[in-house]
Amino acid sequence: MGKPIIVCEVEKRGIEHAVYNAALLETVLLAYKGEDVVFIAESAHVLAVRDALARASSSHMNRIAWREIDVPQRGAGFGKVMHAEWRWCRRILQACAANPPRLLLICSITDSGLLVLKMMMHARRTRFPIVAVPHSVLSTLALHQSPRFWRRFVNLRQVLRLPHPRSLRYVALGRSIHRFLEEVAPKAATAFRTLDLAYFWARTRLPDPPEPNVVRFGYFGVNSLNKGFDTFFELAEEALRKTSHSEFTMVGFVRDPADCPKYAETIVGVSSTPLSGAEFARRAESLTYAVWCGNPSHYRLTASASFLDALSYVKPGIYLRNPFIEHYFEQMGDIGHLCDTYEEMLEVILALDREFPAARYRSQCENILRGRGIFEPATLAPQLRAIVDECERPGLG
Repeated sequence: MGKPIIVCEVEKRGIEHAVYNAALLETVLLAYKGEDVVFIAESAHVLAVRDALARASSSHMNRIAWREIDVPQRGAGFGKVMHAEWRWCRRILQACAANPPRLLLICSITDSGLLVLKMMMHARRTRFPIVAVPHSVLSTLALHQSPRFWRRFVNLRQVLRLPHPRSLRYVALGRSIHRFLEEVAPKAATAFRTLDLAYFWARTRLPDPPEPNVVRFGYFGVNSLNKGFDTFFELAEEALRKTSHSEFTMVGFVRDPADCPKYAETIVGVSSTPLSGAEFARRAESLTYAVWCGNPSHYRLTASASFLDALSYVKPGIYLRNPFIEHYFEQMGDIGHLCDTYEEMLEVILALDREFPAARYRSQCENILRGRGIFEPATLAPQLRAIVDECERPGLG
């Protein structure tokens, strides 16, 4: 029996990150052709990833064994969090002890989870390659100290300072993120390697021409401060007072039902109920442009799945400039409008309402189709393989 390959999700539940994790799983399957893979996650997440992989028509489903595991609950107290992190880490590393895997890939990890992982790797003298992907937790490196007492000791900056296991690498989900890591945490950055977000595309051809007499601007995702939903709402309010052909749509949901009345008169589709896959697709397809108002500081260290959603449905965007998205404009060309301020975003929206640039719009869609291959599993597979191969050689410690 050959060495197994284990992919596990120990942070996300349900549909969260399901498309990304399915595409990452496909990346692993392509990187290690012919080899079997075990995917371990919370039960509802297993189903969501399996469904996303099936919808993407993966030809490798028969090589995957699906396993379930308990995932720590968000918002729990320090003791419960650490106990839950210890449980998943102990269970997975114990399973690896009898038959060390060729690779253990952790799809996302928290600072507390990474603390436990590093401690156990040292205690067990782990030598097989482990690759871990920190997502939004990376943004905490640029924040001031948390008011929670225990966070003064269990935070990502402190955890990264601990002795580094030789066979462990981290993934920065974009070159711009890695560059900023080199600024804010230069020593820790040496343990990171760049691997763009993996993704499956909902649309594989150019969309139909937009509906006449309406320009539909859309927000992908849930409402949150860092994602800039309130800014999107303010843009919609101001634009609708000055335009005659614009519509603003939410392709996602509002976390708190009490917030719905505030937004519902301005933005189409506001609800606190998560969208079904079919409804998400219907709304996304109906858009003319995606609008992205995320906090630029936050996205210096965090990748944006909403950006990938826009690319997935071949929608040019109106983006508030930030290093993450600016990097992909440099890579892909004209894929929308990159704005420096709120006022500039508003002016772009008003200009598009006054006179729709049909030729440029088609060119932007073509650039998206041509350039987004950098996020596809087939492109990322050899890059992932190179990261794993490096883990097997003497290196950091």
